[in-house]
Amino acid sequence: GNDCHLISNVDITVSGDRATATSTWSYIIRGPEDQPLLAKIGHYEDILVREDGVWRFLRREAPMGIPAT
Repeated sequence: GNDCHLISNVDITVSGDRATATSTWSYIIRGPEDQPLLAKIGHYEDILVREDGVWRFLRREAPMGIPAT
């Protein structure tokens, strides 16, 4: 593909069958000379629940911190 979505700085707090998580996302695109260009940076704010032993997203917000110029 022509783009890449990276996740970093993940911080998860578990309390029973619920968890909260924050992480940083970075969106990289292919530049005009085939070089990687950082297009956007933001973070995720997640609430997760464990149902039948499987973790699932209950809510995810993804506000942008640094938009493309």
